[in-house]
Amino acid sequence: DAVQDDPAFASAHYKLGHVLERLGSLQGAEDRYRTALALRPELIPANIGLARIHYQNRAEFLAIELLDQVLQWEPQNYDARVYLARIQQTYSSPEKAKQILDAGKEFHENNSYFRLEMGKLDQLIGKDQAAIEHFNFAVENELQFSKTLSKKDSNSLKSEALRSIAEIYLKNGDIQTARDHLEK
Repeated sequence: DAVQDDPAFASAHYKLGHVLERLGSLQGAEDRYRTALALRPELIPANIGLARIHYQNRAEFLAIELLDQVLQWEPQNYDARVYLARIQQTYSSPEKAKQILDAGKEFHENNSYFRLEMGKLDQLIGKDQAAIEHFNFAVENELQFSKTLSKKDSNSLKSEALRSIAEIYLKNGDIQTARDHLEK
């Protein structure tokens, strides 16, 4: 209703776009995000939403362009940084993705999810010890987010980190240590 009552209300267009995206109406979501951005080009959530749509439509370069812009406006934006790193990891290179995350360390180094992402990239590029350090941080510090996370999300973060550590030890032939991590 807010969109119909006041079409110039950019946030309402963004919110409707987000709902449409969650419902699977990518074209409707894209239209609403574009309308929001026509009214307020710097509306960060709409830029990130449109980047997600571009990515799903295999327009990675457009997604990258939007996310780069968001990070120029707001370098500490967690969602834009992690999403951009994931796109770069998939379509460009893990090393480029690592550079993107490294640039965000000063903002997010105490965030367990960020450290989990760092660990995944380090594991992918063969920096096993660094990956284990990031994963251990995520496991040991997930409690700091337990008040804001559901028990399920907290357990999921911890399980993913422990599984990843086990994979590294297993790859290196240390079956017992891998098993120990899987049993935690």
